[in-house]
Amino acid sequence: VEPRVQPKARPVIDPRAAYEAAAALEPADPVAALAAYRTLARGNSPWAANALYAAARLADQEGQPALALSLARQYAKRFPRGANARDAARLAARLEGASNATTP
Repeated sequence: VEPRVQPKARPVIDPRAAYEAAAALEPADPVAALAAYRTLARGNSPWAANALYAAARLADQEGQPALALSLARQYAKRFPRGANARDAARLAARLEGASNATTP
């Protein structure tokens, strides 16, 4: 008789704790913070919305306007009534304006 193999339990990650950990990473390691925000943003919790906006804001801050614009647009599509909907729309509009600007 073979022993029964128990499936490994997937660790339950507290979305709030994950968000706070990503936020704590921002000053020292913004690349890791951005990755953590983007991972959390894939979920469906209210913290996913916060993380998606934070990722857009951080990408902009870190000089990645195309990524920031993409993330801001994702936020607007996924969370049109989210707490950061206006901020995401303003960020997207500013980035769209910058990408349409002509060089003097």
